[in-house]
Amino acid sequence: MTYARQISVFILFALANGLVVAADIYRWVDESGRTHVSDVVPQAYKGKAERIDTGPSQISPEDRQAAQRRVEQERRLLEQREREAASMSERPSPAAVPKAGAMSPPLQSLENPACAEKWRAYRESQECFAPFMRGARTRHGHRRPAHLSEEAYRYCTPVADPSAECPIPAERR
Repeated sequence: MTYARQISVFILFALANGLVVAADIYRWVDESGRTHVSDVVPQAYKGKAERIDTGPSQISPEDRQAAQRRVEQERRLLEQREREAASMSERPSPAAVPKAGAMSPPLQSLENPACAEKWRAYRESQECFAPFMRGARTRHGHRRPAHLSEEAYRYCTPVADPSAECPIPAERR
């Protein structure tokens, strides 16, 4: 089929679709209280059926302005939440803030940043593996050996316990 013929077939279909007129839609309620909607109304309900406007919807200027106000309000709320999330990420983690009455970490770990880094990596590794632990307790509360699912190793990196090399920080005691 040539390009010109394809165009003419397309135009023919477009015109044919434009000539199709949508039928009127009616709504009525029968004796049992059921609401019906159809383009064909039974003879018994011709007097009770009401025509439903199926024309294109028009948005009033007031509705448009109200929608724009809601969008603006949602955008401001989203920006506020993003600012709060950013400020939360700038705050120190609860583990970094010493608890009231807690001992300060040993001087060696304060002077040795390598130890602090090892403990941080170990803590992050333990937090990553924790959701994958299974079977620490039975349904009846009895203890049994915990099992680590294989899936954990796809998402988490094992880090050796640094307590042999570095003193245990005060927050871990």
